[in-house]
Amino acid sequence: MIVRDGREVLVPAPGPAEIPPTWHAPDGRVLDPVTGRPAADWRVATDGRLILITPFEQRSYDELAAARAEALSEWEAVA
Repeated sequence: MIVRDGREVLVPAPGPAEIPPTWHAPDGRVLDPVTGRPAADWRVATDGRLILITPFEQRSYDELAAARAEALSEWEAVA
């Protein structure tokens, strides 16, 4: 709980997949707790979870659009 403007505000406890705020870099990268430097493949999701992004997982816009079109086609075929 914290006090803001004289009122008590309940702050939820970190979830099991969240990382400590001291590991967050301002640009969304993750700081290595040992070296204090940004870890190349790790990012902090908007909800505070730690996520790994490797070059294999990074897709171009065209690849994402094609994957979406394929998923929609499969979904419509089943529906």
